[in-house]
Amino acid sequence: MIAGFASAQPSKFVYALNSHYNCPLKTSVSSPRNVAPLAHHPWQWVPTLYFAEGLPYVAVMTIAVILYKRLGLGNAQIALYTSWLYLPWTIKPLWSPFVDLLRTKRWWIVSMQGLIAAALAG
Repeated sequence: MIAGFASAQPSKFVYALNSHYNCPLKTSVSSPRNVAPLAHHPWQWVPTLYFAEGLPYVAVMTIAVILYKRLGLGNAQIALYTSWLYLPWTIKPLWSPFVDLLRTKRWWIVSMQGLIAAALAG
């Protein structure tokens, strides 16, 4: 055997298919009855989802500030206009129950896309 290389013994870990999550998980062979997955728990994705929800807000605000600065607007005007851009995120708790109660989400998406298309066309 070459010094510094691993021996030909089998590894302590094997890859198994977890039937609950349908994904290959690295599991320990030491206890075959209680095979504990060494993969991450699904709840660890929750902070990632909240981070992803905040990305559109950060993108809109950053691009708006850069755009307004290049247009030569002052800081007070930039603050006013970006606060108007922040308005949908502010009033979301007020209008979201009506969206859920009045119609289906598909209807709202299609109608808002039509409204935006009409506004951009006209």
